[in-house]
Amino acid sequence: MTLALTNAHVLTDDGWQEDLAVVLDGEYIAALVPRCDSRLQGMQKQDLGGAMLLPGFIDVQVNGGGGVLFNEAPTVETIRRIGAAHRRYGTTGFVPTLISDDPAVMRAALLAVEQALAEGVPGLLGIHLEGPYLAPARKGVHDAKYFHVPSNEELALLCAPHRGVRIVTLAPDQVPPASIRMLADAGVIVCAGHTAADYATTRAALDAGVRGFTHLFNAMTPFGSREPGVVGAALDDPESWCGIIVDGHHVHPASLRVAIAAKARGKMLLVTDAMPPVGADSPSARPHKVYLPVPRWTWLPPCATRYRCSACRWTRRCAWRALIRPNFSDWVPPTGTFTRAVTPIWWSWTRTIACCRAGSAGATSKARRETRGWARTQALLDAFGVSPAPPTPRPWIAPTAAHG
Repeated sequence: MTLALTNAHVLTDDGWQEDLAVVLDGEYIAALVPRCDSRLQGMQKQDLGGAMLLPGFIDVQVNGGGGVLFNEAPTVETIRRIGAAHRRYGTTGFVPTLISDDPAVMRAALLAVEQALAEGVPGLLGIHLEGPYLAPARKGVHDAKYFHVPSNEELALLCAPHRGVRIVTLAPDQVPPASIRMLADAGVIVCAGHTAADYATTRAALDAGVRGFTHLFNAMTPFGSREPGVVGAALDDPESWCGIIVDGHHVHPASLRVAIAAKARGKMLLVTDAMPPVGADSPSARPHKVYLPVPRWTWLPPCATRYRCSACRWTRRCAWRALIRPNFSDWVPPTGTFTRAVTPIWWSWTRTIACCRAGSAGATSKARRETRGWARTQALLDAFGVSPAPPTPRPWIAPTAAHG
């Protein structure tokens, strides 16, 4: 059936147009024609009332959505739920992304995508394997215990004939150029990411077949005057594509403008790196394996009483420090003791702390400041649609959080 969408602000390569109608032939866009075109007279029309009409978004880095994480359940049903959740926000094509995990999980994910493509899951374009061939120095939220150089068996698995697109993010400083060339020759889209490579190593990887960069600026060597790093290689290369997270936190607006100006038109990709809460029925949907980064302004300055974290040794380095805090003013940590954590907002990992100046005058003062800090953090979480209960009034700790 042919349908004409009329009375809309239509986004085209030349900007917004108000005098166009979009003609649909079944599930496909057949044409963009002027409103006065005589061919529209015999078509069924739908008046959009002046709304904005854009092409569907394509997202090549989607970890989860609809309350599920691809790593936790690499199945056809998970892929279907992720696609349905993102479609509500205009994403009509997506690539489910598996972060570094066990080889068995990788095989299950590859099989699930093959099955989902065969079943025609709406919007599914392929699979993105982000790791596990990454650099520990730039691991971000990935668990480094899974990192390794790809074996011949794994390369054969990745290079096997497949449906849809297959994207592999790897670190050029960890994977030899010969392996990159093998993947590229098999039709795999190879991207550089989570890498500590220098410019020369990255340039060699581009020559071997790297075609893109995963979340530019994040988890890669920065641009410098004497060592351009991975960022410099990405911006210098005219042919490669750069995915970038534009959320006001991962990349500064000025850095974003510089990158867009440096790359050829159309070579920047907006990605979400989305997590399970996107499109979830319940805002409490949370991943077990991956953590939500917290803006640094939620961290409090030190006072007379400090706490030593058994994981990072200094709690100001831990993003969860600001999220799990007492909400009353007279709390003082016990002297010289280790205590169990209260139930954290993200419930997988727990540690213990010890107060190195317990009982000092600063403890009560710090607790008061932490009460105000909790209110600020609660407002931030409300903006994200996350509503955890305030911590219970007892000694607490911040669970380990990896972030990059």
